[in-house]
Amino acid sequence: MNFQIEDRAYKKVMLHSLKYSKADCLGVLIGRKQETEGKRTIVITDAIPLFHQKVMSGALEIAFDMIEGSALVD
Repeated sequence: MNFQIEDRAYKKVMLHSLKYSKADCLGVLIGRKQETEGKRTIVITDAIPLFHQKVMSGALEIAFDMIEGSALVD
């Protein structure tokens, strides 16, 4: 299985990590599965930064619900 990351997602991850370099950065990668010529590839199309500190499970669950709702709309 191969992975491919689009420019938008890569830039978000790198710039966010640099901006908050002294803190943990937690986020979600959004993408799709793609199969061509028998090769399976995960294409990462976007990155959503979430937290810069310790994560509470309730806040994480709400964040995932919001991301899922947004992905269904798109």
